[in-house]
Amino acid sequence: TLADTIKSGVRFSIQNVFSLAIQIIDILEKLHHHDPPIIHRDIKPSNILLEPDGKDYKVYLTDFGAVYNPLLQRGGSTIAGTYGYMSPEQLMGMCTPASDIYSLGMTAVHMLTEEPPWKMPVEGLKIQYEPILRKVRPDLNESVLNLLRMMTDASLDNRIGSASEILDFLEKIKGTIEQKEQQDKIIPLNRMKYFIVNHPFLFCICTFFGGLGLCQLIKRK
Repeated sequence: TLADTIKSGVRFSIQNVFSLAIQIIDILEKLHHHDPPIIHRDIKPSNILLEPDGKDYKVYLTDFGAVYNPLLQRGGSTIAGTYGYMSPEQLMGMCTPASDIYSLGMTAVHMLTEEPPWKMPVEGLKIQYEPILRKVRPDLNESVLNLLRMMTDASLDNRIGSASEILDFLEKIKGTIEQKEQQDKIIPLNRMKYFIVNHPFLFCICTFFGGLGLCQLIKRK
């Protein structure tokens, strides 16, 4: 599961989180537009199965035991979900498609911080994940942070309300995320260039011993 993968110490790139989110959103888009609509109500890392797929993962959403069907509700209300991932309205026995959006947002927060939301401080109805996120991911793109804010807003009126809205937003910031990933790969190369220019003596020593190693390898062959 995603939960097991996080516990194993795997550090997800922004691109990994981006890819996982899109796959879950595609699933939610189908569930929420089903006739009648289906709301999962318990999206969290332990309910997401991962299958390695090259440098990425294929994603499967499991455990539909807490599913809510708004058209079949007959009086009363039930509380379902997992603290830290469930939306504030679920604590009052209510849910909408935006409740699943909230849970997905908190799942993404868990992936990025490697810390479960239920361990984080809370003010009012808001889990205070931003200080932790900024500390462990100082290079996080501001567009991604804005999206997380909109997905996990405690107020239904301010939260993104549908999977299609997230897909539209992700499409807009996709280029920015990919550009950031490329920059992160280029920075180490620039640091090496700085090292070569400013420490020529040390570079010559490394080159010398590297050449000796290559010569020994050739002789053995």
